[in-house]
Amino acid sequence: FSAYVEWPAAVMAAPRFVIAVHGAESVADSLDRALARLELKGRPAEVRRVSDIRAARQAHIVYVGREHAAELDTLLPLLAARPLLIVTDARNGLEAGGMLNFRLVQRRVRFEVALDTAERAGLSISADLLAVALHVRRLDLRSEEHCSASPYDARWSP
Repeated sequence: FSAYVEWPAAVMAAPRFVIAVHGAESVADSLDRALARLELKGRPAEVRRVSDIRAARQAHIVYVGREHAAELDTLLPLLAARPLLIVTDARNGLEAGGMLNFRLVQRRVRFEVALDTAERAGLSISADLLAVALHVRRLDLRSEEHCSASPYDARWSP
C-alpha cells in the first residue's frame, strides 16, 4: 500500500521506511521475508515488532494484529492524528481509528478505507487505491454520508 499513500515531507525525511507490527508475529515474519531486499518510497524497509503500541509512533505504517482486536478502541487513540497509516483486520477496525482494514469476503481478502481518518492524520491516499477498495468511508463537515469506492458498488435506481 505504500506506493498509493503520500506522507508529509517531514515524515519522509527518515532514512528508513518503517512498518511496525503489534501482535501478529506471522505477519511480521512475512513482511521480513518480502521486504528483505526491497525499498519502499526509495528507502530501505524495516519491520519492527512492537509490544507497546506507543513504540509505533515513529513508523510509517503500523499493523495491529487480530490478537489485539478487542483492544483497538483503547490502542488506536494513542496513535491518533499522527502521520502513520494504521492497518487492521478487525470487524471494528475503521470505527476504532484504523485507516485500512482487511476483510474476508467470499474467501477473498479485500480491504476498506477510512479516508477521513487518513486525511486527519496528514496522509493522502491515491484514487487508484480507493477505486479497488471494498468500501471507502469519508465523513466530511457537510454530511455523514459514506461514499462507494467505485460506481459499480453503488446501487442504481431510476
